[in-house]
Order: sequence, then C-alpha cells, then structure tokens
Amino acid sequence: MKRLLFAPLAAIAVAFSACSKDNDKPRSECFADSFVLTETSRDIDENGKQVFLDFDVKNTSTKDYAIANGAAVVNLKLIVTTTDGATYETTAPVTITSLSAGATSSYKTLAKFGTDKTFQSVTFTKSCQ
Repeated sequence: MKRLLFAPLAAIAVAFSACSKDNDKPRSECFADSFVLTETSRDIDENGKQVFLDFDVKNTSTKDYAIANGAAVVNLKLIVTTTDGATYETTAPVTITSLSAGATSSYKTLAKFGTDKTFQSVTFTKSCQ
C-alpha cells in the first residue's frame, strides 16, 4: 500500500522538475559596458614573458554591482602584441566582487606572451560569462 502511494508522488515530483528549464532562470545582469577601466600602471617582465597591468575600475551604472546579488562576472580579454606581430590572448575575470554605483576600485591582472618575444602593446575588451 505504501509503495502505491509513493509512486504517484514520485511521478509528480519528476513532472515538476522536468518543467524547470535553464531558460526559466533570471539572467545575470552584465556590467561590462558600465565598467570603465583606466590603466594606471604597466610592468613588463621580459624574463617571465608577462605584463602586469593595474587599472582603476569605475562603475558608471546607476546600480550597485554585486556578484552575490546575481551580477555576472566581468571578464577581460587581453591581447598582447609582440614586436614581430605575434599576438597572445589571455582571458581573466575582473576580481572585484562588488562595486557601488559611481564608485571606483583598483584591479590588477597579467597577460602572458611567448618565449623569445618582445612586448610591443596590449589591448583589452570586456564581456560577461
């Protein structure tokens, strides 16, 4: 008797879980366009074949940015160009987890480039995951 009672309940639970889709979940808000990054320093390590970049990150949105409240992580795609024209791509998350509307914070990241190469320039673009 107990077995007969639990079988329909299990079927109902499966039916409800099948209705839940990823498309039903609210999308995380992307602040990539609201983050203005200003490079404040650059330290090129030719021996380690990497460049360290410091940025001021300003939230120009009228909303507070907070990953804990569902904001999407902002990522930087950094493209290093070397003197021979080779390019090296690094993607790094902006490690700021919250930033009030209108506020500024600092952020440090690095981008690597190839052995036997000489750094020429670096560019970046912002996006969300």
